[in-house]
Amino acid sequence: MKNKNNRGMLLESIINNTNEYYFKNEIALIHKKNLDIKFKNVKLEKNKLLLNNASIFSKSTVDYYGVWKGRFLAFEVKSTEQKNFEKKNIKKHQIEYLNKVLLHQGIAFWIIYFKFQNEFLLIEHANFKKCLFEEKKSYICFETIKSLGKEIKLIFPGILDFLNILK
Repeated sequence: MKNKNNRGMLLESIINNTNEYYFKNEIALIHKKNLDIKFKNVKLEKNKLLLNNASIFSKSTVDYYGVWKGRFLAFEVKSTEQKNFEKKNIKKHQIEYLNKVLLHQGIAFWIIYFKFQNEFLLIEHANFKKCLFEEKKSYICFETIKSLGKEIKLIFPGILDFLNILK
């Protein structure tokens, strides 16, 4: 059985590189959302901090949030090795959070990397919801996401200029 823990690490690394590029070039300020983790057992031994029995104490929002051109933005990134995108990879709180972002005139979207097709797609949240609720299957077809979204080209050195697509 494949280890799914590192499934999205390629995409996350690329997004982190891109966000650093945006920051250094004063294009946007975008942060990765950390999980809210609480440690039940913390002690210092031999000048090392030992953290044990960690648990997540609140649901996260989405993977990334920030400010671009004076507007708040938030987005979720997903990776799949399948030909299509499994709906089970979407969490209710992610949909709800991005709905709130849109309600307050922010920018909300999803970036999905389809490894099989080797394509990065950006789909605005409103269009993503259409895919989610209109397709009755347990997955969303790659072609559907591609038709409602936009392809993002990976540029050297490992930058995925997704803001250029939002213009």
